[in-house]
Amino acid sequence: MKGIIKECYQICYLILAVPTNATTKEIWLGHRKLMQKYHPDHIKLISPELSKVVSEFLKVTDIRIELKMKKFVKFTALSEYYVNSGIPTA
Repeated sequence: MKGIIKECYQICYLILAVPTNATTKEIWLGHRKLMQKYHPDHIKLISPELSKVVSEFLKVTDIRIELKMKKFVKFTALSEYYVNSGIPTA
C-alpha cells in the first residue's frame, strides 16, 4: 500500500512539474501555473473541443459538490435535532 501512495505522490509532482523535494511555495506555484493554463477562459481561445470537455467536467464537479452539501446540511439538521431533543446519542 505504501508503494502505491508513494507512486501517487510522484505522479502529482510530475503533473505539477516540481521536484519531489519541492517546498510548499513551489507546489503552490506549480498548481497556480496549471490553473492559469487550463482556466476555462483561456481554453476557449485555444481549442473549442477542449473547452467542451473542461466545461463538462466542471458541471459534473459542481453536481458532486452540491450533493455533498445537501448531505452535510441534512446531517447537521439531524445532529441539531438530536442535540435539542435531549435524546442521548452515546
